[in-house]
Amino acid sequence: TQSSQVDAPVYVFDPRLIMNTPASCNCSTKRYWCANFVSQADAQICYDRCQAQVGFDVHELDPDQDGMACEER
Repeated sequence: TQSSQVDAPVYVFDPRLIMNTPASCNCSTKRYWCANFVSQADAQICYDRCQAQVGFDVHELDPDQDGMACEER
């Protein structure tokens, strides 16, 4: 029987991913723009977190106020 070796996945450091995790999304003042996020999903996490924490779109990620952050991403 032959055994096959599977290479482990390679992870690339991307500082934008750290900034955009829910734990590091700062909701105290406008700090982020849509361009700061890797994806719409990352922006949505920050948007939802700040909505829950401070009660409004502190980063202005949802200009049309439909609940979807950074729709153009």
